[in-house]
Amino acid sequence: MNLIQKQNPKKMIGLIFLFSFTLAISTALLAYVQSSFLAGKINATWVGGLFTLSYLVSFLGINYYSRIISKFGHYRVFLTVLVSNALSLFLLPRLEDTLAIASFFVLSIVSLSLYWLSLDIFLQGYTTRESAGKIRGANLTLMNLGWLVSPALSGYLIETRGFQSVFTISSLLLLPVLILSAYFFQETKGSVKSRAIPEPFSVIQKIIAKPSLRSIFSIAFLLQFFYSWMVIYTPIYLRTLGFSFADIGILFTIMLVPFVLFQFPAGYLADKYFGETEMLSMALVIMGFATASLFFVNSFWVLAIVLFFTRVGASIVESLRDSYFYKQIRPSDIYLINLFRDTGPLAYIAAPALASFLLFFLPMEYLFVILGIIMLSGLYFTMTMPDTK
Repeated sequence: MNLIQKQNPKKMIGLIFLFSFTLAISTALLAYVQSSFLAGKINATWVGGLFTLSYLVSFLGINYYSRIISKFGHYRVFLTVLVSNALSLFLLPRLEDTLAIASFFVLSIVSLSLYWLSLDIFLQGYTTRESAGKIRGANLTLMNLGWLVSPALSGYLIETRGFQSVFTISSLLLLPVLILSAYFFQETKGSVKSRAIPEPFSVIQKIIAKPSLRSIFSIAFLLQFFYSWMVIYTPIYLRTLGFSFADIGILFTIMLVPFVLFQFPAGYLADKYFGETEMLSMALVIMGFATASLFFVNSFWVLAIVLFFTRVGASIVESLRDSYFYKQIRPSDIYLINLFRDTGPLAYIAAPALASFLLFFLPMEYLFVILGIIMLSGLYFTMTMPDTK
């Protein structure tokens, strides 16, 4: 029995839940303002390219992460990633040199991607197949409580104190996670390792050959594509409609409420009654039609309602995506978890590239109609994936 199995599972799951909540606040404070911050520091035409570079490096980091963990131990690697993220966030608003800003921004994105991957791996070590939906749903609910409290706070801080205050608070929030990790995760040092690590091509072949993995990876990519497109372009679009950062913060707070309301119930219902496929189909339909509806609205409260429903669908898809995927794998399948996490960086590379191309020909509001259609294409995968019930 390895060391991670000897620890009290309930205590460790609770600790990971606490980390998820704290790190979610740190992440969410910056999520919707990073592009605006960079546009004020470097040439605006380079912002999209810097995001693409950051997620390309993240993609490489995620793919080598299991090898790094196997060599140095998960405990050491996790602490290193946390320190790197805290340092980069603290320094970014205090730098003036363009190359330094770009370098530390890339480091912040890469380290953020890796510490969320680490939490996935830690949590999977304490999760059984029977409890996957409930535990993942609870974890996502706590994460999204963190996201819920952050946009309005971020908008207020930027309006009153500037970007430096937001980056500083985001950095300082990592310190308690770092201290508690150093104390509680010492016993797990080097204990979370994968089996012999296969070549990437053989992993992709395995995913393609297995309908359940092929379908859930495709849905995961579509969800991340939705997030990347919405995170980058919704704030820009709302600014063109004349909304202030404070207004946008309120809109985004309302928008994120479904993540708190629906993710735990969705995971519970999937475990106990329905399975994932039917609920995923329903959620994708809600996402598709609500997203396309953004083309037609521009008043504050109608936008709030439509954005709310985009996240009703997204929150259910996110919960069931995790529930379904983690029922298909074992804790030692780190290489599959890595590749699952790759869907985020890949989407953040593909979505801005496609949107940038489309914006040469179309006004920005058409992006939401196209994104809605892309989300509806996910119904093909829900109809071909085996259910867990």
